[in-house]
Amino acid sequence: MDRDVKWHLIGLFYFSVFYFIEHFYLQGAMGKIMKKNLIITNNKRVVEEYQGNFEVDFVEGYLLDVLKKARDYVHMGAKLISHPLAGSIKPNETIYKSIVVEMGSNSIDVASVELIENSILAAERMIREKPFSKFSEKILRDLEYIDFLIVKNALD
Repeated sequence: MDRDVKWHLIGLFYFSVFYFIEHFYLQGAMGKIMKKNLIITNNKRVVEEYQGNFEVDFVEGYLLDVLKKARDYVHMGAKLISHPLAGSIKPNETIYKSIVVEMGSNSIDVASVELIENSILAAERMIREKPFSKFSEKILRDLEYIDFLIVKNALD
């Protein structure tokens, strides 16, 4: 056998082995790479409801803190599952935010990066133009519940 052909066949063999490992061994039974959802939230109700079924990253802080934490995950390869500004309540009208991301990708999702960065800019602008009001306990519970429903809808 010619020496160049031999090295070519050895190269094909190693390529085939690595391809098999990457595409079959690292994939789940349904042919998809094993991924998991992560909920980033500052809403204790969301934590209480989903802590056992999903990974939850509780953020001590406000809406912008949650957006920035989600941005950190997106920059590490997470993909946004829920829209960062989902719902009809503006960022300057609530303190609660929950975002669902899909972990497990080795590449950065450009659409998720653009979406989270633009959402942070929009939230900062709205909060700067009209800062938070002081919310009563009843309104805080309502806002917490609305955020919970948005996450529930994203996960169903």
